[in-house]
Amino acid sequence: MSSIEPIDLARASDAVELSPDAVVVRSPEGRVLAWNPAAHALYGWPASEAIGRVFSELVETDVDGGVATMEAALASSGRWEGQVTRRSVRAEARVLLVRAITRRGEILEIAQDVTEHHRQRTALERSERRYRNLFGAMAASFWELDFSTVGAMLRELTASGVRDLREHLTAHPETLRAMMRATRVLDVNDQTVVLFGRGDKNELLGSVEPFWPEESNGVFLESLLAAMGGRPSYSQETKLRAIDGREIDALFTASFPAETVARGKVVVGIVDITARKRAHDALERSEHRYRHLFHHMPLALWQLDARGTVGVFKAARAAGVTDLAESFDRDPDLLRQCLEGMVVREVNQPTMAMLGGRDPEDFAGSVARFWKTRPDTFRRAMEARYRGEATFQEETQIDTLDGRVIDVLFAVARPGPSSDPTVSLVGIIDISERMRARQQLTRLQSEAAHAARVSMVGELTASIAHEVNQPLAAIALNAAAATRWMGRPEPDLDEVRALLTRVHADAKRAGAVITRIREMVALRAPVRAEIALDAIVDDALLFLGHELRAQQVVVHREPTAARVLADRVLLQQVVVNLIANAVHAMAGRPEGSRRITVRTELDDTRARMTIDDEGPGIPEADLERIFDAFFTTKAQGMGMGLSICRSILDLFDGKIVATNRASGGASMAIVLPRA
Repeated sequence: MSSIEPIDLARASDAVELSPDAVVVRSPEGRVLAWNPAAHALYGWPASEAIGRVFSELVETDVDGGVATMEAALASSGRWEGQVTRRSVRAEARVLLVRAITRRGEILEIAQDVTEHHRQRTALERSERRYRNLFGAMAASFWELDFSTVGAMLRELTASGVRDLREHLTAHPETLRAMMRATRVLDVNDQTVVLFGRGDKNELLGSVEPFWPEESNGVFLESLLAAMGGRPSYSQETKLRAIDGREIDALFTASFPAETVARGKVVVGIVDITARKRAHDALERSEHRYRHLFHHMPLALWQLDARGTVGVFKAARAAGVTDLAESFDRDPDLLRQCLEGMVVREVNQPTMAMLGGRDPEDFAGSVARFWKTRPDTFRRAMEARYRGEATFQEETQIDTLDGRVIDVLFAVARPGPSSDPTVSLVGIIDISERMRARQQLTRLQSEAAHAARVSMVGELTASIAHEVNQPLAAIALNAAAATRWMGRPEPDLDEVRALLTRVHADAKRAGAVITRIREMVALRAPVRAEIALDAIVDDALLFLGHELRAQQVVVHREPTAARVLADRVLLQQVVVNLIANAVHAMAGRPEGSRRITVRTELDDTRARMTIDDEGPGIPEADLERIFDAFFTTKAQGMGMGLSICRSILDLFDGKIVATNRASGGASMAIVLPRA
């Protein structure tokens, strides 16, 4: 190295001073000999303080293999170039591209700041990995198609005088099928083999016609017209057919970049709709290749930046929090922090249409404004995420930008452990129509139950009259006796007072009967409340008391403290119906052998009421149909009673089961979640 000339900065001083890159000259011992203004700006030390000091005392250097390896390479070859990270007490850490040479032991180093370039490259690599991982979870198939022959066929039709291709090809489906046969499959991905094939990719390469049932001709036609019309894409739900003949409900999306359409090529994406409903995070494959698909899925999609919320979670875990729900209860501000920490990064067009936005920028910022009505849903989603659950789904309501509140199916998913933990994907489906239909169904069920109660009251007229007449007769008798006592020369006021007390009690008893009847026949919305099962049995037996005595039926009770959440009147209707059915079932039994057992039981999660009779039982062939609407074994029955009973129990997450007892007779079991 002795033949190499020493570094002469004097001749190049102007160039060094003007250089945008940091130029530093060090002695063999590492002391700074020269230091230009760019070095001052980069490292924070002015030349007056840097020159003469050891470079490593001013600036800390991190490099792969260590600084010693870098210095050794420089000493052996006289040159070194590479990327380092440097920081000083006066400047933040920066990523630099350093080029260094030695001249007689002195080291000339030029450092270029590439921090921003490094950050962008790292972000790009991270983004690409994230979207590739997301696509790996998608139930999506992709096809590369050659439709150059179809383009020629369409141009030939136009040249022959056909002005309306849609009308012509609709009227001539055989021509359209010929175009399908002319569209060739060039390549497919692995998911396509899973969805459409039988394990051999080659059997999918050929004409696309076998995959298109005739009922989907219109979608194929519209995709051709979209391509010919210069549209960037076309998307539609349709039916497709697999190699083995299975029909698949699919979302068909074709993308038409101008450069590929010009070569007669097109890429088609197909998503199994069932899989899409199960996994809303299977919507993007990569930020660059499948951005178009994200924006044309007929589903409201959000991409959220959860860095703020992840920070809240990290702080909670560091504090030893294992149950986020308890923390939310203790500190309501924690939920606000989670809401503010979840920021909208991107939305697609269906989201803007659903929530009243005109531009994606309308959605920028925290998600808090969308959860004013139902923050409880967001809270449960956060609790699920804190527990490590990858997905969360719930029917709820969300606030729109234009002030509406809509019913939605909300689903959120986050990538797996190997992906960016700050990314969350949200899918929202507007279920307003479904909720209105459900409310209409509930109303119709309520009206049917009401009609059944009115009918039941009509059937129990004799029992009701007896229950009312008893206290009324007692009132008349006691009132007459009180009048006679008052008519004596010396009235016995104590006796009169006792008689009037009995009159008052009988009047309350009659009033209670009338109140129960009015509640039974009133048309109202179900009210869920905590009630004791045996109290419902008490009410039912009061209604049926006269009928039970007239038919000489003995009721045996086995009560417990079982309590449930249900509507008292509706549940009373079920029990009255079942006991009345048991009475009717035993009408052919000899007197003295008519017995009904009502038993209530309780376990950890469920409450159960069993009503057993000693009638002939239920024919085995009828057990599966006994709760069907309009099915009846009675000559004068309409077949609605048990069907309505089942509908009522469905409202409260309950069920009813009919069986035959081994000793004879039928058994009806009501099961409800315990309160």
